[in-house]
Amino acid sequence: MNPFEKYKTQSRDNFVRTVGLSLDKFQQGLEQIRIPLQAQQDHNLLRKRGLTQLSLENQVLLALLSLRDW
Repeated sequence: MNPFEKYKTQSRDNFVRTVGLSLDKFQQGLEQIRIPLQAQQDHNLLRKRGLTQLSLENQVLLALLSLRDW
C-alpha cells in the first residue's frame, strides 16, 4: 500500500491532524497542481526526463508532512 492510500484510509480527523488539510482540500489542491504541471510537461518535452517514480499524490503528501515536521 502506498503512503497516500494509507493516510487516505485513516479517519477524517486523523488525516487532518497528520497532514494539516482535509481530504477534500488535499484533492482540490492536487487538481490545481496537476493541470499546470501537465501543461508544462506537454509544452516542454525535455521536462519529462528524470521524473520521479512517486505519484503526484505522494509527492504532495511528502511535502506537506515534511513542512509539518519542520
